[in-house]
Amino acid sequence: MSANATPDNKESGTDRERIDAIPRRASVVGIDTDGRAHLSSIYGDLEIWVLNSEGTEVVHYANGGDRELSSWVEFVAERCGWKTRHRVELPAGAGLFDDEALPPTRSEVLNA
Repeated sequence: MSANATPDNKESGTDRERIDAIPRRASVVGIDTDGRAHLSSIYGDLEIWVLNSEGTEVVHYANGGDRELSSWVEFVAERCGWKTRHRVELPAGAGLFDDEALPPTRSEVLNA
């Protein structure tokens, strides 16, 4: 896999690669070590948007099909690492009382 490759089932070069294509229900998965926000929508097929560090444009879009969000989290961890992220491998709310920093909200990262 090249440095810019994505997991299988990716879709690239579509109109989904725009800030305004990110649905309101998309949530921030985390911020990678290069300062890029990763947002996901898990309603229907998994979709992932990666923003530039300024939050002004989509630098990558992936359609994960029937893959799990945890697969994307592992992929990013192997490629560049996470600065902060939600612990998607735990049930909802399980990590809320830990002293870990939480990623910013959707509105905080979308600076378009």
